[in-house]
Amino acid sequence: VLIAGLLTPMPMFYVNWGRWTQMIGQTILPIAIWFTAEAVETRHRDPWRLVLAILAVAGLALAHYFVLAFYVVFLVPYLAFWLAGHWRDGKLWRETLLRVSIIGFGSILLILPWIVHLLSGLLPRILAGFIQGIPSDKYIEQDNKFLPLKRYVPPYLTILALLGGLWALVRRRPTAILLLWVGCQFLLSNPHWLGLPGTGVVNNFTVELSLYIPAAILTADLVASLFGYGWQHWTRLRPALGLVASILLVMVAWAGVLQQADIIDATRRLVTRADEAAISWVRQNVPQEARFLINSRFEYDDTMIVGLDAGWWLPLLTGHDNTVPPMMYGSEVGPGPGYRESVNEIALYVEKNGLEASETARYLNQQGISYIFVGERGGPLLDVAVLQASPHYHAIYEPPGEASGPWVFEIATP
Repeated sequence: VLIAGLLTPMPMFYVNWGRWTQMIGQTILPIAIWFTAEAVETRHRDPWRLVLAILAVAGLALAHYFVLAFYVVFLVPYLAFWLAGHWRDGKLWRETLLRVSIIGFGSILLILPWIVHLLSGLLPRILAGFIQGIPSDKYIEQDNKFLPLKRYVPPYLTILALLGGLWALVRRRPTAILLLWVGCQFLLSNPHWLGLPGTGVVNNFTVELSLYIPAAILTADLVASLFGYGWQHWTRLRPALGLVASILLVMVAWAGVLQQADIIDATRRLVTRADEAAISWVRQNVPQEARFLINSRFEYDDTMIVGLDAGWWLPLLTGHDNTVPPMMYGSEVGPGPGYRESVNEIALYVEKNGLEASETARYLNQQGISYIFVGERGGPLLDVAVLQASPHYHAIYEPPGEASGPWVFEIATP
């Protein structure tokens, strides 16, 4: 907890991102692994351990698919380690496989309604495309490249984690599984190393974002082993060892606090203080049924749009609808047929025809869009100068003083 919470950039850096589902998945992941291990290794019949494992794995599946994949590949070294220690016990092998199967099928049964919903979207086709297609060298070089590891785990912790893994292998400690697990994760993101399809389903960036988990545990296990050795052999020094350990713990924790103090990156903030004031004004003065045009740009080979400023948060902060839904609209089932295409069409129309054209204002009215929100960050789609100069838009909220934003415009009804 100390290492992952204060000494590694991840997961603290997640405060700058919208990767909350991935963070939730990484929170559930160790719990799912723990309950699975307990269900497998308990020799007497205890259905409640199986129930807990099923609930945890089902929750993990609903939180994040990639992190669920990390759980699945963890089972490979874990079951190999567990069964290798009991290779002559045929009954245990059968019980282990039966319990793992119960956890898997039980989890699938719990999330079956979501699976049915999922199969109606684009994700199965996207997955099939990655599995059937052969990734280009350009894709492997750009989209699946390895980023500097020090961004995610400090070099000294990487070294300590590797030493911890080697120590665990030599001492045949269960934590050695984690070193093998990391290897399995990178094989998952690079199946072409083995001549297998599927490169691109999980990329190296996603794996690197989760490395703080095994790094923290392996480092802690190494430190605990060394300290435990001293505790066992230096009986007379136990009081002194305890005091020294406590002082070191506090010092390391404080160093970690200072290190994390500057973790927030203001350039990644979509909603500013000025935006909050505008959002509060919208909540009190704009009809609830109103729909907003907001800043966006095309991403992922121009297949979908993403928000660029505080306007993206309007549905959550005010209850008003906007023109940019959450990113999953590009791959999951929408509220109606052709939903993804209709979302993209609005941004494409404004981008192509420009805000100054009277046809654009008329088109927006036809789409049920009566207001425009331009956040302080702004974006290329919505030019405030053009909106101010056009007779088709009326500023009803202006930034105070010399501030550059945010702005709220009402679209004139033709």
